[in-house]
Amino acid sequence: MYCWPIALATRQGKVIFVQKFAHIYQRACARKGGEAALKQQLPKIRSPRALANTGDDRYLAEMTRCIFQAGFVWRVVDHKWNDFEDVFFGFPPAKIVLLSPEQIDRFSQNPRIIRNRQKVLSIQHNAHFILDLAKEHGSFGKFISR
Repeated sequence: MYCWPIALATRQGKVIFVQKFAHIYQRACARKGGEAALKQQLPKIRSPRALANTGDDRYLAEMTRCIFQAGFVWRVVDHKWNDFEDVFFGFPPAKIVLLSPEQIDRFSQNPRIIRNRQKVLSIQHNAHFILDLAKEHGSFGKFISR
């Protein structure tokens, strides 16, 4: 059964079809072996208290993992993840923002991690972002948990 798009938009002269969520969900269920199988693969929803109690370093680490997985084979990122944790000192935002451009360049050439300079640069940018929100809300986790 075909599901008509809910919107038709143009971007730079190209037509973009936006599908209904129900259609996307049905397709995901079919690909994953049914609704129950799909739900088992979804992450558990964490409570606001658990979110607030999660350290800012863990948020930066997870943001970094997602960035490096984007457009890449996830199992390679997973295989190298312990090295990422080691190279970036466990991802403490306050320490990451202090990295010099020379250190960033060295990290982006380190064979223990995926050597994508733009993605390595994003770690420091995200550390600044986390610290800015933590300054305003007490921690990044408290901001997320609202």
